[in-house]
Amino acid sequence: MKMNMKKGMFALLAAAVAVLMIMPAAVSDSSEAAAGDVFKNVNFGGSGMDTFNAVIAVSDGFVAVGNSNKFDGDWAGRGLTGKGLSDGIIVKFNKDGTVAWAKNFGGSGEESFNSVIEVSDGYVVVGNAQVFDKDWAKFRVTGKGFIDAIIVKFNKDGTAAWAKNFGGSESDNFRKIIEVSGGYIAVGSSWKFDKDWATFGLTGKGESDATFVKFNTDGTVAWAKNFGGSGTDYFDSVVAVSGGFVAVGASYVFDKDWIGWGFTGNGTSEAIILKFNDNGSIVWANKIGGSTLDVFWTVTETSGGYVAAGVSSKFDGDWEPFGITKKSGMDTMYVKFGTDGTILWAMNFNGSGHGYVYALVAVPGGFISAGYQEKIDMDWEEFGAIGRGNYDATLIKIKDNGTVEWAANFGGSDLDGFYGMVAIPGGMVAVGWSGPGSFGNGDWTGVTGRGGNDAVLVMFDDGTFAPVTNITGVPTSLKVGDDVILKGTVVPSGATSKTITWSVKSPGTTGATINGTVLSTTSTGTVVVTATIAGGVSPIAPYTQDFTIEITETAPGGGGGSSMLIVGIVAIIAIAAVGAFVLFRSGKLSKGK
Repeated sequence: MKMNMKKGMFALLAAAVAVLMIMPAAVSDSSEAAAGDVFKNVNFGGSGMDTFNAVIAVSDGFVAVGNSNKFDGDWAGRGLTGKGLSDGIIVKFNKDGTVAWAKNFGGSGEESFNSVIEVSDGYVVVGNAQVFDKDWAKFRVTGKGFIDAIIVKFNKDGTAAWAKNFGGSESDNFRKIIEVSGGYIAVGSSWKFDKDWATFGLTGKGESDATFVKFNTDGTVAWAKNFGGSGTDYFDSVVAVSGGFVAVGASYVFDKDWIGWGFTGNGTSEAIILKFNDNGSIVWANKIGGSTLDVFWTVTETSGGYVAAGVSSKFDGDWEPFGITKKSGMDTMYVKFGTDGTILWAMNFNGSGHGYVYALVAVPGGFISAGYQEKIDMDWEEFGAIGRGNYDATLIKIKDNGTVEWAANFGGSDLDGFYGMVAIPGGMVAVGWSGPGSFGNGDWTGVTGRGGNDAVLVMFDDGTFAPVTNITGVPTSLKVGDDVILKGTVVPSGATSKTITWSVKSPGTTGATINGTVLSTTSTGTVVVTATIAGGVSPIAPYTQDFTIEITETAPGGGGGSSMLIVGIVAIIAIAAVGAFVLFRSGKLSKGK
């Protein structure tokens, strides 16, 4: 009996293993990309100088803005010609990094687009322009001064809807735009407060003042304000927050508007941050600086407050309570402010050369900065970074408590830098420029430069992306004429993207059509449908999987991964029953002997 029982158990185990081997294998949910890995990099431009200054993510890709001065190369074949010394440019990219369309805008002087936002029916950009002819003449815009601040509305296809300028008789510039209730706020600087400024009863405070202008949605000005001391003041960035907005920049002399806030200057310039309410009145102000130069170039809202970042060249004065020592040259610096403007922490990060940061994006657990670095050593060595060239473009992930989580650099043997950045599911998209000597080597190996500096767009993993590896639970058989909602289970359960779109790959004789997620058929046969998950393989690469479905005139028998599992379980149960019967019979026979 013992021998028969062993044989029966062995047969049962072997049969069960055989069944399990033909069942779908389980997929681990632990897939994780490496932080800072590049999964796509593209360059764009003509034979001159091209730069992207800012980028936003839209539903079907990305929109980048900047400036170009030669419209051949990638610009050729798009029916575009240069307007002046340099033109403002706006380029729409598909999610895979290919160019959907590209447009330029300007007069016969120099233009630059510095910031862009998406609105319901297009995009709004700000920057500066020098001569108001050519494209400007179509909108009956005339110049105010040497350089005017500008705001331009583009339709979804990149055609210009309206264009406005604003300024006095000298230089005005808009550096950043945000959308607020009823319109937009642009921040920057101005050197002379006559003309447009005079209509709002404003006078200048110093050499240049920090400025902020509220525009209505049609481009008309709702209100305009300036702020500063008797020296140079400017705003470089702004973020919309609850009850108003927060702007950052730099100030050189702390008198006039600064009187009453209790500040005195320590050095050449101080990095400044101000909270305004919705009508542009100051809620609070703060600053930080040592005995030389300090400036904030970017700001973002994070958990419990705001983080501002820029550069500092000496960490004395206001920096002393934080125990920070200078690394080398111009250090990249980050300061966390509470919602009331008090400083919560401050830190710096650098190699043995100059470091710069121009963009910040809040992400779960902290924030990521983008900029460029002269030498990838010192602080960078802790993260295994190796320098590519004279300057490398950089990304740095910092936790909410101010500790660095990871740091990544990108480029070739020339100069590379990032000016703008936006978060996407599981990654980041950064834009900027690369010098001609960077192409064909380093991270640009196999890529040919267009000439001069090229505008660049680089997509990174942020270490949180989980790719799709399978879709299960799709039926293998359906009844003809029934409208069925197609569903599937995405594997792993922790995949970053899970939304499935369905399409008919081959209807065969079934007359199959899909409307949204509903599959309809008119005849029997075999239909092949395709499931697509945008950003399923990487943040920009889709996951696709085909499924064959038999359309019958009888009730369907089920299918897909779930039916395979059921079949396997039933088979195991059946085998167990057979094995039990064999064991029982073996026992009966033994007793009979």
